[in-house]
Amino acid sequence: MPVGKGYAARLGIGEETSWGTAVAVTQLLPFTSEDLSLEKDKADDPILSGDAGRNLAETLKSRVSGSVETNLTFGGAFDLVFKAALGLQASDATAKTETFDLADDVTDILPSLTIAIDKQVSVHEFTGCKINRLTISSDGSLLTASFEVLGRSRSRNGTNTSTQLDSAAGYGARIRHADVTFKINNVAVNIASFNLTLNNNLQHIEENSELPTNIERAGKREVTLSFELARYTTDTYAQYLEQDTEIAVEITATKGNDSLTISLPRVVVTSAGQPVGGAELIRQSIECVCLRGGTGATPTTEEMQIVRAY
Repeated sequence: MPVGKGYAARLGIGEETSWGTAVAVTQLLPFTSEDLSLEKDKADDPILSGDAGRNLAETLKSRVSGSVETNLTFGGAFDLVFKAALGLQASDATAKTETFDLADDVTDILPSLTIAIDKQVSVHEFTGCKINRLTISSDGSLLTASFEVLGRSRSRNGTNTSTQLDSAAGYGARIRHADVTFKINNVAVNIASFNLTLNNNLQHIEENSELPTNIERAGKREVTLSFELARYTTDTYAQYLEQDTEIAVEITATKGNDSLTISLPRVVVTSAGQPVGGAELIRQSIECVCLRGGTGATPTTEEMQIVRAY
């Protein structure tokens, strides 16, 4: 019989047209780990029949949750991920760009994904997956993108099979830290690492059904950024913190004709640490929160925008 092997596993995603209804996956992701799982709440047996424990196996609630960690790449492998996390995608074939904006906090509904994972023993298919949290980070080597999902259900060997995963589109070159330009107020800054997180604050809605009936936003959306400088050389960030100065941050990775730009138009520093950890050089850690852009009732820009050019 087959044996599940992590090195041979493949993960594909597809955008659903109806929440929770499986679609064939169209795009492979270069994932490094995942822990998506089906969870069930079981009923206790309250009848004292002489035997302790649960005698019956009624399922009260069933749901899917977990996370996927991937290597961020150039090319279109992450278009569906960005759209599912941010909500809006605009394509411009003439300019050869894909632009991803944050959907309205209240009225717009985030797209959902079907995620299929070939584990050799079987293909595990998760439906109705919405991205609750997206994190893009670098520790100085490769950029990673991890996303936590809440989903509706799981099946094995459902709509997707190994053959259909074979036909899903591949992915481009991985993005290195050396490919990245980090700018503050349009001035390049050398950083040792960074971590950008979008938290959609979603939760399962469980009503008259064993399965969730929807996944909805349960709190405000939050975008946070932290980055580290290899050497403490300036009090600029301490001044930003003390004076509540707004700054603009842009993170761009470029390789040939491909680029990926993350724009954070309004950022404020919430912490600027200069800890002495020993006799070595003092590193500086900066933590920030991103604000909605523009003025008035209808902001003109959002906390975060991603543009992919090709």
